[in-house]
Amino acid sequence: MPRKPRIYLSFDSWPIEDKARWQAAFAEGDRFEGSGPGSHLAESTRRNLWISYARFLAFLSANREDLLELRPEARVDRLIVAEYVAWRRRSCGYRMVAVDLDGLRGALRLICPGVDWSWLLTITKRIRAAAPRKPRKYHLATSDRLYALGIELMDNAVADAEAAERISKEHALKYRDGLAVAFLALIPFCAAARS
Repeated sequence: MPRKPRIYLSFDSWPIEDKARWQAAFAEGDRFEGSGPGSHLAESTRRNLWISYARFLAFLSANREDLLELRPEARVDRLIVAEYVAWRRRSCGYRMVAVDLDGLRGALRLICPGVDWSWLLTITKRIRAAAPRKPRKYHLATSDRLYALGIELMDNAVADAEAAERISKEHALKYRDGLAVAFLALIPFCAAARS
């Protein structure tokens, strides 16, 4: 019976070498000892890198457990990345896959310094470029809505002034703003009528 894949592989379940390298990558030292290459990263960035790497290890644990015995840099190649992308596509879109691969590459750069991961960046960029674009949402307000807003601002200013039994500068400014919005909302109608 196949094992149900986990979303992340808990840190306690990581291979020993991976845990040691991860801790070394984020170790904070003093001026004399030096720090790990990721010690300067913000906690949120560290967490995102951890999630991407732990997710990749979960994939390996569920599908290619034999690779967990290898060193981290020896278990990642184009074929494994292609399998990983297919595995991730079952639960998310290409945009998220690209984000995941970028996080995986970032994690690998920290725990496997000196290895050229530029090929993984190229794959990530290709996947991101092929992802369908989300349609832009234009939150446009129609002229009718703007005109109604202008009238509402003016009515509120008049009501507030009547309630206070005096007209303050704030009431006058609110009325002026409503008048300006209402007039501007009418401009497209005037321009369309002339042409």
